[in-house]
Amino acid sequence: MIRFAAKYGCSKVYTDLYQLAADAEIDAVYIASPNACHEIQSEILLKDQKHVILEIVFMHHKSGICIYKGSTERYNLVNL
Repeated sequence: MIRFAAKYGCSKVYTDLYQLAADAEIDAVYIASPNACHEIQSEILLKDQKHVILEIVFMHHKSGICIYKGSTERYNLVNL
C-alpha cells in the first residue's frame, strides 16, 4: 500500500478506519469494500461527520437504514 501511495503521490495512507475517520482534512469517503462491511464502516464515518459515497445497496437490516438516515440528518451530511 505504501508503494502504491508513493507511486501516485498520495500524501496520506490509512490502514485503520478510525484514524481515517478522525482526520479533520477528510470530508468524504468512497466505500468500495465488500457489501457486508458497508453498514459498520458507514456508521463509523458518519459519527465523525464524513460524507459517505456508496454505489450499491448496503444495509441488510431495517435498523441499519434507520441509524444511517438518522446520522445523515443529524450531522447534515450527504449520502450517495
